[in-house]
Amino acid sequence: MLKKNTLRITGGSYLSRRLCFIPENELRPTTDRIRETVFSWLQSEIREYKILDLFAGSGVLGFEALSRNASQVVFVERNKNSITQLKNNLKNLKISEKQAQVFHTDSFDYLKRSQDSFDLIFLDPPFSGNLICDFFNQINNFSCLNHLKWIYLEQTVKKNWPILPEPWYWYRQKVAGQVKFSLLCKRTDV
Repeated sequence: MLKKNTLRITGGSYLSRRLCFIPENELRPTTDRIRETVFSWLQSEIREYKILDLFAGSGVLGFEALSRNASQVVFVERNKNSITQLKNNLKNLKISEKQAQVFHTDSFDYLKRSQDSFDLIFLDPPFSGNLICDFFNQINNFSCLNHLKWIYLEQTVKKNWPILPEPWYWYRQKVAGQVKFSLLCKRTDV
């Protein structure tokens, strides 16, 4: 049985390793069940991908991706306690700075400044506010997303999904309890 405020990695080279997280008001780490589904959808797609974990929180999605051979994960989080714990978990798993970077900043500020290029984004912001809609309203303004292939979304079932801009489409969607989650894909023929 897992200790309170810990998560278990569900697959890959860090299978069953535990991550600690600091409970904060709006932090709700993605559950084992949802992570298993999402990584089943992605399967080998993430091998060698550069991934952006926005609103990282516990970072569990990014750690799962690293465990499953992502080449690099960039964690972006503005909560100082979460940043400290992300760095502790990276150290405990002996994950190098080449494999993972942690930025203590607002996610939208990071997107505006970043010169990096990503293959996949995990977008699991706090359920309060309309951060997913805000993201899609600005998606074409972020040069770091030009080569993006996949977007993972997670939000409360009480909210509607945003209208997707071209060339994005809904690849898969599912509901688990009070959470709905989806994987978006970018059309390449547009």
